[in-house]
Parts: sequence; C-alpha cells; structure tokens
Amino acid sequence: APAPDGGWRVLVRDRPGDPSCTVRLPPGAALATSSTASRTWGRPGELLHHIVDPRTGRPAPRVWRTVSVAAHSCLRANTLSTAAIVRGKNAPALLAGTPARLVTPSLDVLRLGGWPE
Repeated sequence: APAPDGGWRVLVRDRPGDPSCTVRLPPGAALATSSTASRTWGRPGELLHHIVDPRTGRPAPRVWRTVSVAAHSCLRANTLSTAAIVRGKNAPALLAGTPARLVTPSLDVLRLGGWPE
C-alpha cells in the first residue's frame, strides 16, 4: 500500500508505561529497534539477553535498553541499532548524523541525528 499523506506514523515504545514517542516516516524510510529488554533469560546472579558482542562471545553490556534507528532501508536501520547495542558507550559516535533514539536501563532517553522530541 502507498504511504498515507504525511508519511507513516509509528509508535516507538518498548513496553506499556515506558517512554514513548510517535514518529512520522516518509515513504521509503525504515525503522528498527534492538533491545536488551526482550529475549532474556537468567542464570544465578545474571540476566542475559540475545545480542552478542562478537569480541567476547557474551551478551553485550547493558548500556542501552533499546536503540531505535531510522534509515533509508530496514537492513541499515537494523544493522545500526544492533551495532549500537554492541558498541555501548561508543554508540553515539557510531550513530552520528543518523536519526536515533537510545534508552538507558533507567529509562533515560537520548535523541540523536534529528530524532523528533
């Protein structure tokens, strides 16, 4: 189906009660979110998630709870959102100039690259 006038309106939120926003995506744009809050499992003393840091072979540190990225393809948006989780504190440098929304484990929100308020 063609995009509606003004683009697609997309709610960005992890779970009910979490920080949220609605963004408009122009036709041909894509949005992806990677998360350390879903696909989790535990073992004594630690909560693990599914995004693995290839340098260690272990789940990436939980610097970001979620990272959402808007791009011109879903492949690029998903690649950047997942890489940002793995990069941790260095994610803002990776995402420089790219519309992105990063949420910390304490639910603080960092907007980059023109992500709407």
